[in-house]
Amino acid sequence: MMKITASVCLQDECRGVPRTSSSSRLSPNWSFLDSTSADRFYRIDKAQEHLHFVTEICQDEVFILDHEGPVVSQGVSTGMPDLVVEPNTGSSLTSEEQALLTAASAGDLPTLSECVRRGVSLLVRDSGGCSALHLAAQNGHADVVSYILQQGSRVLLDLTDREKGDTALHKAASEKQHAVCRLLVEAGASLEKTNFQGKTPAEQAEGDSELATYLSGQQHSAAPREDLETAV
Repeated sequence: MMKITASVCLQDECRGVPRTSSSSRLSPNWSFLDSTSADRFYRIDKAQEHLHFVTEICQDEVFILDHEGPVVSQGVSTGMPDLVVEPNTGSSLTSEEQALLTAASAGDLPTLSECVRRGVSLLVRDSGGCSALHLAAQNGHADVVSYILQQGSRVLLDLTDREKGDTALHKAASEKQHAVCRLLVEAGASLEKTNFQGKTPAEQAEGDSELATYLSGQQHSAAPREDLETAV
């Protein structure tokens, strides 16, 4: 198992050009590990890498399991993928990044779209780990949510915040935002994912029988998904 100190976003594009600065090499058969579990590591399926940020699978280091190679020392090996730096968060936000998040929270679509036009990433998050999609969904701004779903990465759909482990659908369900919930479900947001309290979006809608019934019905009718984590 290899330990790498770096900040990365796990996406299919990460598995790219080999690096040549290391004296060690990974075999072609390797995978990222989720090291945040209390008692064991979990392998991240390659097909599910795009659903994870580094901050959601590690504490201080990124761990990689080489299924064929020997144990290696800390460092970056020749077989490592390119590393994609996660967008700024919290106090390190630029003024334009902060403007994008503020616009999303306020439902100011013209300002938000202008920020995107200028190159601000929709993956940027505030100090609590909330993206523009989280903020727009929580506040019921359906037009902003629709725009983000069209313009942003699919990573945003099931991205969780750092305080509660909520996805955008959790946020919308908690605030009983019916229209936004439908948009997110239709876009493919996970109905099975649980937050830090162990609640699904349907359970977050408790108190609104119509919304809870809709989300539960969608959850039960959805095709079973492959587990995001595989024990190693």
